[in-house]
Amino acid sequence: MEAYCLNSKLVDNNKEYTVKTTSNIQSGTVSSEVFVNGDLADTIKFPTPEHIDQDEIEAFIETTHQNKKKELELLLSAYHQTLDSKKPKMLYHLGLAFYYKRFYVEALDLFKRTIKCNPDFNNGYKYLSMTHLKLGNNRDALKTIEKAITLKPEYADYRNCLGEVFLANGKYEEALEEFKRATEINLYYGDAYFNLGLTYILIAQKLTDAEASELINWTLDYLKKALMTDPEYNLELVDRGQKALENRNLIGAYDLFSQAKYENKERKRYKTSPLHMKYVIHPDLISEDIITDRISYLENELKYNPSYVDLYSELATCYLNQSILNWRKGIDLFNQALEIKPALTKFDDYAKEAKKASSVIEHVVNNITEKD
Repeated sequence: MEAYCLNSKLVDNNKEYTVKTTSNIQSGTVSSEVFVNGDLADTIKFPTPEHIDQDEIEAFIETTHQNKKKELELLLSAYHQTLDSKKPKMLYHLGLAFYYKRFYVEALDLFKRTIKCNPDFNNGYKYLSMTHLKLGNNRDALKTIEKAITLKPEYADYRNCLGEVFLANGKYEEALEEFKRATEINLYYGDAYFNLGLTYILIAQKLTDAEASELINWTLDYLKKALMTDPEYNLELVDRGQKALENRNLIGAYDLFSQAKYENKERKRYKTSPLHMKYVIHPDLISEDIITDRISYLENELKYNPSYVDLYSELATCYLNQSILNWRKGIDLFNQALEIKPALTKFDDYAKEAKKASSVIEHVVNNITEKD
């Protein structure tokens, strides 16, 4: 069976976005990747359906490619429509969609707008800090996460994030304190335990072998706790890192554990990323084409993931939003009929009655969208 590759390009806001979809015969997968100015940002893989012939694989690749392209277009369209919004939750959730797609420039802008609309939006500061960190703006990352902690000092996630910012700034002792604080708040915080192990390795690199021995033992202890609370780390990398530690190869151990940490974060991002697309389907942003395409995409996803409850939830919200569009269309048609025959006042009554019912439905759907 032949390998296939499709490419599409889109220029938006002085950036070039490229969608590339390829088939991998050996692994039996089709992958779609998005590049921003040549740098890989987002990727998603699908298994090739079994017992599929040449024509069907071509159609499958084309559908996968078009879905990824439409998703990108939907994101960028939502971004431009949202820029003037004064709704912090709407800005924040769209920022999450961009963040988990690794479109950090757009995410940064949206999180900045979030806290401008609501200076007490603590999670907005957290994600603004994480985005700054991704972009290498370490000082700004420190400033914004400290603001989040001022608002919510007992949030373990914020303490862990501050620790990672300290690490990026080379402040290892300060990082240790924050990771320890995170594990005191949440005894089952695997990421913070893993970060403690990494930090002790960095500190041990500056010590003599005799001085480093105790820190290495602490590192192994914290890594064990991390794996107990989050067993999905790459165990092969962790085992190799532990052996490197035992051989006092601290630099090699740190590199291996860092790779395991990166892969674990990417696994979580990959799993979470599609879920945040639901926030792009906001009542203030939807159009008939957008909602129809999203419903089609989600129904297809459910065929492959029938036990994925988040897909059912998002699909339900899409149908509710679609109903709003249908109510608006119906009301508009009554008004058009009234313009043609003003004497038929019943159309005016119908439109008013429908508008009253529609406003109740829109209120309910908006509440569901805001809470979800």
